[in-house]
Amino acid sequence: MKHHCSICLKQLKKDQQVYMDDFYAIKHPECFEWNPEYILDKGTFQEIVIKYPKYFKDFNV
Repeated sequence: MKHHCSICLKQLKKDQQVYMDDFYAIKHPECFEWNPEYILDKGTFQEIVIKYPKYFKDFNV
């Protein structure tokens, strides 16, 4: 399964920097359209998936 940015729909790679918003959606930093207060976490795609297994249990990176 390919994982993608919830805004631009481009595939995410494990070493790309991403933001996770308060809806647990993962986006590229340049795609994030909301106020910074809605960012729950930042890091690489792989770091976020590993840190939040409850929300990303089907993601393999």
